[in-house]
Amino acid sequence: MDGLHDDSALAARVLAWNDEFLFTEPGQIYSYSNPGYVLAGFLLEQLGGKPYADMMAERVFRPLGMSRTTLRPTVAMTYPLAQGHRPGAGGKPEIIRPAPDYAGSWPAGSVFTSARDFARFGIAFLNDGKLDGKEVLPPTVIARLATPYSETHGGEDARYGYGLVVGRQRGVRMLSHGGSRAGYGSLVCLAPEHRFAVLVLANRSGAGLRKTAEKAMELLLPLEPKTDEAPKPPLPMRPAEVQKYVGVYVNGEGRLEVLLKDGKLFLKQGARQTEVNKIGPSRFSFKVRESGRPPEFSLLPGPDGSICYLHLGGRAHRRTGT
Repeated sequence: MDGLHDDSALAARVLAWNDEFLFTEPGQIYSYSNPGYVLAGFLLEQLGGKPYADMMAERVFRPLGMSRTTLRPTVAMTYPLAQGHRPGAGGKPEIIRPAPDYAGSWPAGSVFTSARDFARFGIAFLNDGKLDGKEVLPPTVIARLATPYSETHGGEDARYGYGLVVGRQRGVRMLSHGGSRAGYGSLVCLAPEHRFAVLVLANRSGAGLRKTAEKAMELLLPLEPKTDEAPKPPLPMRPAEVQKYVGVYVNGEGRLEVLLKDGKLFLKQGARQTEVNKIGPSRFSFKVRESGRPPEFSLLPGPDGSICYLHLGGRAHRRTGT
């Protein structure tokens, strides 16, 4: 999140990538990617002939009447600005200084906005691009954003659109996305069929207030009752099957390892090792706390049918060895 503020930083970052930067072949696996958004932002400014921040202001913020919205921190600080916080000593929130800023990462989540401005985007989305009696965004753009394109491998009935997860929450079709960056967090939940949205902005790293958002949904949406979150029963695995999952899986600097000890599988994350249970055809869980539903992940095959990817928390890790 720290780097050059100059508009040239975005192009410099993307043009410095080489083939080693590619995670895998296109179309092989879904994996949430901040650099993917960086690349999209670079394409926008190249096609538009203007810096990314100016293109967003011209094509999105201005038509929507988002007058207190910008990608430029030096502009945002001229507005009433909620400064970004992180947990400090003893858990007490502290302002992050210096404020994180890197123009090379702006497309991956660096919009400064207000609740009022963000609501204008939500209203336009729920009205097929119309706001204040006029079309401010093409309906085709709204449709493309809301169209599911790729499996998310999250174990639930959800697919990924353009920046939005398309699925169902307690029986209601929901389009959603959570954001996290140093000092700030956000959450978007849209229910188009009910013309309903919850938009959350918070000035603490990663905060999304999901329980608060769900309470708002319970007040105004026909949500189904919450289901029991009891752990799923483990499925038996033959020794030959267990062995095929063992290996090291990486994504950039992220490293996960599936180990075999005494005939049982373990997931190693840093220094922590936790026992793994199979709970579905390609779905697994590992226990990190005494109560609640254990976190889940997927082990998925590559083109040749052998296990190639470990998918956890929206991101895929590629197998590099055993």
